[in-house]
Amino acid sequence: MFRANTPSRPNRIPGTMELEISDPVLMLNEIARRYETTERVLMEYVDNALDDAEALYRENDQHYPYPIAIEITIDPTAGTVTIQDNCRGMPRDVLERVVKNIGESSKRGVTWVNGRFGFGVHAFRAAAESIRFQTQHQTSSGYSLELDRSQHRGIKEAKRNDDAFPSDSGTGTIVTISNFDADWNDFSVDSVKAEIEHHFERLIARPNLTITVGETDQSPQRCLPFDYETLNGESIRRTLQVDYKEEPYPIAMQLMVARDKQPDRAVSFFVRGRRINDAVQIKSFMRKSNFKTRLWGHPHLLGYIEVGEIVQPAITRDDFNRTKGRQLCYEAILALEPEINTLIRRVNTVDKDKTLGTFENAINDAVAAAGTPDQATIPALGAASEGSAATAAPSTDQIPDDSEPFAMPDIRLVSEFPTADDADKRVCRVNKTIYINIEHPDFQERLAYTRQKIPKITDRLTAYLAGLISIYYPVQPSVETADLKAQVDTIIKLETALHQQQSELAKALVSK
Repeated sequence: MFRANTPSRPNRIPGTMELEISDPVLMLNEIARRYETTERVLMEYVDNALDDAEALYRENDQHYPYPIAIEITIDPTAGTVTIQDNCRGMPRDVLERVVKNIGESSKRGVTWVNGRFGFGVHAFRAAAESIRFQTQHQTSSGYSLELDRSQHRGIKEAKRNDDAFPSDSGTGTIVTISNFDADWNDFSVDSVKAEIEHHFERLIARPNLTITVGETDQSPQRCLPFDYETLNGESIRRTLQVDYKEEPYPIAMQLMVARDKQPDRAVSFFVRGRRINDAVQIKSFMRKSNFKTRLWGHPHLLGYIEVGEIVQPAITRDDFNRTKGRQLCYEAILALEPEINTLIRRVNTVDKDKTLGTFENAINDAVAAAGTPDQATIPALGAASEGSAATAAPSTDQIPDDSEPFAMPDIRLVSEFPTADDADKRVCRVNKTIYINIEHPDFQERLAYTRQKIPKITDRLTAYLAGLISIYYPVQPSVETADLKAQVDTIIKLETALHQQQSELAKALVSK
């Protein structure tokens, strides 16, 4: 059994208490429940391998001294997952320390203990019964150690292994997780690969670093970074320098406002190449933003923000601890919001035109679906009203000849009418085309917008359009009379009044 690694301490001060963990296994297993998927559990061990590789990384020329390989192998038959790397490996004392010293966290460069909270090595507890470590460091013999989820006493010390370590460097670590719970066995090569590409996007972009995922007896698949250069759009690339505690801290940003929507590629924050969260999900950041989700959650905006070491991730790994460094970091980034918003406004204009164009096509399809009117009834429409449009002197446009098919009107959504005299109108007709003014206050009142300022069609708007179009179709009067204008005004005013009374009517009906 491992020896206790607790320093001697003075006798308890009278009148005080000390914390004790009555069931360490229960505590560890409960903490492990913070992992929601098996893929996230596996990422902890991939992250440990990347930490070990980080100690080899040469910052000055941004390169590894030799090709780093991290291989994830899924064995469906044996029910195991193996994560193997060819990095530095661990001496025996480090291997035993990372297993038994829960909560220990060391500085960057110490193998496998670079995490801020010292728990990742026990992540397997969320998904599986057991784990095995095999490691080889250049200064010592190889060692292996096995751990079961139910153990916290009687754990056997690391066992010496003199066999050659199976890597080209002769050093590294192999982690084998086995006996997965039935509810945690729903992962695959594709899902693990996608998680790595999502979580470690910036690290796998480095030269001389390869991460592969595969099943036994099958060719492994290489994890690849997202290629922003394949997209059309406008980029914002900055390396911001923030002075904090008399030291400069770089913040690398690569953002793009793409021409096409990228709903699965939101702007994300990274720390040392690891994804922390989408910008819109980092609450402390969004509270400081002036533009909020309408900018950072825009479907055309994507990219990454590598904040380095000026901030510290919270224990939940989805936000940053409240520090002066965080404040300075956010201020530097948010200073770029007006520039980003200018680019977004351009694509919003394009999207608005596309949306209204699509809506215009749908309106014309709806008019066609309504069917050709019964031409025999057309002359009689509105005949009882002496001054109505229907009794005005009919034109050849107004009443089609029996020998010709009825001409469906063409509906156009426009910002300006063909003639200046119609500028203030809701609608006008020129020949067989019905123009609807989208800038009219009545249209805008019924048109909703998303947070990204993209038009959103509402039931009120469709009712409004149906009312306007029905006045001009199927009769399509050639003369606008006072009665016709009054009829249009009545339709719009009535719809407005009913809408205003909608909530009151609903309450009244419920109380009956």
